[in-house]
Amino acid sequence: MKTNRALIGLALCGLLLQANAAARPELAEAGERTELFLKLDLDHDQRVDEAELMSALARQEQRRLERVSQLDEKDAGKAKALQARIEERREDPMLGTPDKAAAFILANFDQDGDWALDQEEVGQAFSVLRKWRSEGRS
Repeated sequence: MKTNRALIGLALCGLLLQANAAARPELAEAGERTELFLKLDLDHDQRVDEAELMSALARQEQRRLERVSQLDEKDAGKAKALQARIEERREDPMLGTPDKAAAFILANFDQDGDWALDQEEVGQAFSVLRKWRSEGRS
């Protein structure tokens, strides 16, 4: 009985947090930034260095290539379009490959000069890059 009450209480707390985040988008964005930082900080030292950043970007590229393979089995036209977008991104002189992107991000968003990004710097970097890409510059 106590376990059921505890589970119901936890579920209600989760719903309240979700409703609060929906009502206040800045809280949802802060949660996304925290989640992103935790995914990037592989050694849990509260910093994301170039190797961690490069690793995450390489995993992202690998997921895109896997998606092309999956699409190719279902819809060759969509697969070719996605492959073309991936190739177009690779041509970007700043963010084309995981190593270039990691170096670019560190050079432009490491505000304290320690060659690693803290949680705030990661959030700022990916907010700017997301906006930049959504404007069609890549």
